[in-house]
Amino acid sequence: MRKFTLTIAMAIIVALTSFAQTPQAFKYQAVVRDAAGEILSGTTVSLRMSIRDGSASGTVIYRETHTAITNQFGLVNIEIGNGTPNIGTFSAISWGSGSKFLETELDPAGGTTYVSMGTAQLMSVPYALYSENTANTDDADADPANELNTSVTLNGTDLEVTDAGGTLTTNLSSLVDDADADATNELQTLSIAGSDLTISDGNTITLPNSTVTNKISDTDGDTWVDTEQTTDNDSIRFVTGGIERARILPDGTLEVEGTLEANAFVGDGSGLTGISGDNLGNHIATENLDLSNNKIINLTEPTANTDAATKQYVDNNSGDNLGNHTATQNIQLNDNKLTNDGSSTEGLWIDINNDIHIDNRVRQEKETVCMVTFSQAENFGKCT
Repeated sequence: MRKFTLTIAMAIIVALTSFAQTPQAFKYQAVVRDAAGEILSGTTVSLRMSIRDGSASGTVIYRETHTAITNQFGLVNIEIGNGTPNIGTFSAISWGSGSKFLETELDPAGGTTYVSMGTAQLMSVPYALYSENTANTDDADADPANELNTSVTLNGTDLEVTDAGGTLTTNLSSLVDDADADATNELQTLSIAGSDLTISDGNTITLPNSTVTNKISDTDGDTWVDTEQTTDNDSIRFVTGGIERARILPDGTLEVEGTLEANAFVGDGSGLTGISGDNLGNHIATENLDLSNNKIINLTEPTANTDAATKQYVDNNSGDNLGNHTATQNIQLNDNKLTNDGSSTEGLWIDINNDIHIDNRVRQEKETVCMVTFSQAENFGKCT
């Protein structure tokens, strides 16, 4: 649908307000739009109006400021000559001496940061102010007010101009090129999903593969966090000193270059992979290892004298404790017996008086003891 406007940047309608005595002001109307061409409605704006003498870059002979609020159509109405002047006086302008140019400056935020919207030459209507000083007072209907435009309204495709004599309506539909007479069906919406760009009521195109990077970096630009988005990779990178130190992959995997330090790991560590060593076995303890009433389990069978062993291994390999060893000093029984099974009351023992006993019988003579069986202990006595 082809759109139309009254002017490219601003629509300006200037009218002379004249009564029995010519007032020192004239009306100014403008449609305010943003940089995208959208109408700014219900917005407080600031205007600075300058009248230049002789040319568009001529000397400013009068300047004033206004604050106005745009209506629903983005239209503002002011009266030049009734603003706040800061250069010259409006009544002192010599309208009959050379051309006059009007410069319009705008601050759409309502402040004082003005931007020039252009300069245009004032034509015949403002110069009617000069008629006050002439002898030409010819007005055919003797009504100085009925030529004034009091409003201009665009109603659909009808342009309505109202003055004291009534409203003149001009149909502008011939300027609108819309074959189906539907002002909305040409509106379309763009959307993107991955690398597919789609336009509503239209088609979809696939954008070429490329890397789009969103980066947050430091002042000198050598340390940053960024996201990479390609057709086969969505990851977050961490870079310091211009070197990538870590990366979070789409599946949640954390890749680290260098040493990873942490105050604690939450959980049992079963999800940790790629860690070399057995955590403790390749380290030398520098202090006691507190197991907090826990056990060391799954030990392999010992092979060296300093190896730890399980209880089962000790039970299964206890042997006869003394039978395969050579004593290097006296064996102290501490008033205990030597028995076959360790629990029988019958056995060989030596009391505190160094008397030798077999079973409950005593041999008091301090002579060589003959090897006898318990069944022979009845005749236990001096060896011959």
